[in-house]
Amino acid sequence: MDYVEVTNVVKALIVARKGGMPVEELDSEFEEIEGRYIPYLKLGYNTLFDYLQDVKEIRYRKNYNGDIFLTVNDPKVNHLNELIKNQKPARTNKKRSRRQRKVHNKRHLDYDVNNNSFDCQQHQQYSPSISSGYKSASTSMSDDYDRPMINIDTRRRNNYVYEPIFNRKQLIGDDFLLQLAIKELKVPIWRKAEKSALYTGLCVSGQTIRQCIRKLDTMNAISDRITIMLGAVDIYQGRTLEQMRADYRELLNLIEIKFNIPRTSITLCTIPPLANLSFRIDFEKCSTLHLFNNWLRNIWREYCEFDMNGYYLNYSLADFDETFRNDAGGINYNYYQNDARYVSGTRQPWVLFNGRGRKLALHLIQYS
Repeated sequence: MDYVEVTNVVKALIVARKGGMPVEELDSEFEEIEGRYIPYLKLGYNTLFDYLQDVKEIRYRKNYNGDIFLTVNDPKVNHLNELIKNQKPARTNKKRSRRQRKVHNKRHLDYDVNNNSFDCQQHQQYSPSISSGYKSASTSMSDDYDRPMINIDTRRRNNYVYEPIFNRKQLIGDDFLLQLAIKELKVPIWRKAEKSALYTGLCVSGQTIRQCIRKLDTMNAISDRITIMLGAVDIYQGRTLEQMRADYRELLNLIEIKFNIPRTSITLCTIPPLANLSFRIDFEKCSTLHLFNNWLRNIWREYCEFDMNGYYLNYSLADFDETFRNDAGGINYNYYQNDARYVSGTRQPWVLFNGRGRKLALHLIQYS
């Protein structure tokens, strides 16, 4: 669907809702009609809000409770607005049976055994709770929504970390690898307090390269084979290429010297394309991402050595940046979720992998 087609459907949905469309319901209404969420990323927008602001016929209004509703101010559909406004509300049977009320309440309440509490889900919308690691930036449910079970970690410090493990290597990373651990590896997920960042082992939501160094400084032991994917949070935070390179070199030196891990046991991962950044709007960040990934590739080539028997003596490389792009060098959105999500460790929304993208990511790590 192009911009005009998407906008016509969006306006039709808003007009059809008497009193205006609640902004948090628009995405799910669109998905019910079209079979997918509003493709604002493919239209060149970072968020759904940016797209709606660009449609000049759409207006925002608040009710007395502060809820935001969308309306359409378009001469072509104003007559429909008047017809819908003057419609009488449909009559409903107020005398519902006890059984009907019980079924209704059961459908809208989801009991969270892990936290001994109920989470209300009105109108099929996802209400984030302590047991949730990811929530949609557009407040809509994702196509692969699956609530993880979160545990509160009361330990002050854990000096020995060997998880999560995939392909006999420990994963160290930010939300991309944490999502793989949650969705695919099904490992225990932890947080220190109710609203703190989620983590499993050394995969931590919102983790920068520098934060990983500080964490490793306090540890006595990690696995003897590791896979590292870090740097996306640094990009989002606007750190420079020089800062990221210095931190990454310090990280590699710490791993190789303190934990005595040889380069042949370390897999470096380039940062995947960040689907909610574009060169047109976020030129500096996208340039840093491109240059940092090239620098990682150069590290991989720089230490390319062989021993007397012809065995490889260098790091391994999992090139996520190249794999998750199309033939033209653009982002392959087929491997990403439809909407941006807020994660527990940072205020920056992320567009994470969908099910197909996660399978590809695991395949790439396995055969790198």
